[in-house]
Amino acid sequence: MSVDGRFHDIERADVMAVADRHLVPRASAVVDEVREAVAGWRGYADRAGLTRASADRMAEAMPRW
Repeated sequence: MSVDGRFHDIERADVMAVADRHLVPRASAVVDEVREAVAGWRGYADRAGLTRASADRMAEAMPRW
């Protein structure tokens, strides 16, 4: 996935720049909701029955901002 042409090292500021350009309402709140969901990834993976290895690979692809 890319954000504003970037595929790596995507920062919150990159996401917010795109949201501002496209006048996305409540963009900051939406980003916060996504961050909260990503932070709970391990719980979702466990409940879904993913193997630890699969969950680890998925976690590596998730943003850390």
